[in-house]
Amino acid sequence: MKKIAITFLMMICIAYGYSQPNWKLYRDSLMSRLLHQKEDSDMVETILYIGNLYQANQPDSAIYYYRKGNDLSNKLNYTRGKLRYIAANVEIMEREANYDEALKLTQEAVAIAEKANNPNLLGGAYNNVAEIYLDKGNIEKALHYYQKAVVVFENEKNKYKLGIVYANILGVYVSIEDREKAYKYALKAISNSREGHSDYGEAIGLQNLSAVLIKMKKYDSALLLSNQEYAIGVRVNDKTYQSGALACINEVLLSTNKLSMVEKNAYEIESLSKSLDNKEGLAVARYQMGIYYFKKKNYAKAKQYATESLSILSTNKILTILGEVHVLMGNIALASGNISLFESESELADSIKDAGVSNKILKYNQQLEAEYSLNKKQTEINDLTHEKEITALTLRQHYTTILVLIASILLLTLLGFLYYRNAKQKNKLLLAQDTLKAQRIRELEQEQQLLATESVLQGQEQERQRLAKDLHDGLGGILSSTKYSFSNMKNNMIITEENALAFERSMGMLDKSISELRRVAHNMMPEALLKFGLDTALQDFCANIRQSGAVQLVYQSFEINDESIPQNKASIIYRLIQELVNNILKHAQASNALVQIIRKDNTISITVEDDGKGFDTALLQHSNGIGYNNLKSRVAYLNGTMDVETGIEKGTSVNIEILL
Repeated sequence: MKKIAITFLMMICIAYGYSQPNWKLYRDSLMSRLLHQKEDSDMVETILYIGNLYQANQPDSAIYYYRKGNDLSNKLNYTRGKLRYIAANVEIMEREANYDEALKLTQEAVAIAEKANNPNLLGGAYNNVAEIYLDKGNIEKALHYYQKAVVVFENEKNKYKLGIVYANILGVYVSIEDREKAYKYALKAISNSREGHSDYGEAIGLQNLSAVLIKMKKYDSALLLSNQEYAIGVRVNDKTYQSGALACINEVLLSTNKLSMVEKNAYEIESLSKSLDNKEGLAVARYQMGIYYFKKKNYAKAKQYATESLSILSTNKILTILGEVHVLMGNIALASGNISLFESESELADSIKDAGVSNKILKYNQQLEAEYSLNKKQTEINDLTHEKEITALTLRQHYTTILVLIASILLLTLLGFLYYRNAKQKNKLLLAQDTLKAQRIRELEQEQQLLATESVLQGQEQERQRLAKDLHDGLGGILSSTKYSFSNMKNNMIITEENALAFERSMGMLDKSISELRRVAHNMMPEALLKFGLDTALQDFCANIRQSGAVQLVYQSFEINDESIPQNKASIIYRLIQELVNNILKHAQASNALVQIIRKDNTISITVEDDGKGFDTALLQHSNGIGYNNLKSRVAYLNGTMDVETGIEKGTSVNIEILL
């Protein structure tokens, strides 16, 4: 996610525009001007422009000129010069991941801008504070300061800087995958940047909107916007936006399996990132090369590049694509047959991609937007109040007369109003009582349905246990005794060779009958479930399916403590998973399937998915089948929810959430 700092430099676009082979000519021109200037604010501007040129081309030399400009700003008490020095140092500290010191400097810049009473400088300072909080991973604080910057720049009608701030907010929503909000802020960023003639705001808006469209699988539109961003980067000679655009272009090409240009683009991203000392760009380039070789089934090369990307991310504490790299490592392990490594990498990726963060951020941002709206309205109210106070000075006598008349009218209508309100309150109370009664009736009906379901399920489980015991101990014992008797008879009888063969076939059929009886008894009530618990029983069940060769079934479980799961619920959960797997075997025509059960606090999450032929979910709305109704009944009894995601030739994923 690319962010833009507002560095308070009025001529920053010009400075970057000279980041070309002729930049030294412009530097020499400024050096010559510096020799003839007196110590005033113009000299500060010239020194800082020189620092800007060095930062774009020889970053190590930039620090000297920034310090020199700051010393002169302090001597002259030149506020803008102080803020520019802070902004330049913050950018350097961001590249070195020294976020704590950068945060102190940006907060110092806020204090200076507030003291100077300069709204544009203050808005820029808020934006830069937000950037540092974002780098530190505190998205709530970042959004808070971005919204403060929006309030300032909207009041100032500064479209140029509004476009930049909206582009930064857009980047946040891209990172937490809120496509609706991202799309909304992308349009704001692009439109304000174009009105304010901000190439940088427009470029970052295009980049992040491309990312949203890629998530929505609108690859043609994403490719078009990325090419527009790349053109802007070339025009203003900004390597950052060139590399960002190429990364989006590569993502489209990899997603659509058009691999011919991927390797060339990745090398260009790497070259641009090295010249900028951009570790995140280097990591992205290696990651995309890893995907490129994975798609070409060169798993050794894919692993090499993924490992290099992971090393860069870990060393520099960069989290942006860390989860995706672990997913790639897991896929490489799976393709190489290393199931345990695949599971551990998948678990790492899942832990990084914490879904709860998105909900928390969305809720917090709604509060921020509400606060922003209130601040904006309060400003308008204050303006109107000021105008009304001026008008009131000339109309006070008229108002006094009008108030006396209004008071008289109110006195005449007060009794009628009180009577009407009393009648209305009585009607509301009656309606509320009726609503409560209807709600209580619905609750009783639901309780009755749950009790009926509980009785049916308990009866089914008890009958299964009884039948399984009778089959195993009764009929199983009889068949085993019969086999033993026949074996003794064979040893004590003399029979012809033909009869001996018939006898052996009969004994074989008897063995098959005993095995089939044991299988049926086990399916009705697995011994592993009773003796060892839910996790072991599911492991055995999935292992048997996998060994049968019907489907390649992977079983995963996390934090499943059998002792804390009641036996009746464990039995129902086992039946749910057994029914879903049997549906895959009967209907899905799948090659691979996954059973995953995870416990977190008092919630159990179950996922059963396959890569089979899928079906139209509309069929479930009209399904009268016993299997699907049994699933719904069991989930409802467990106070859970069930979600089915599928489509023709898209496989099927069933997700169940159960509260213990």
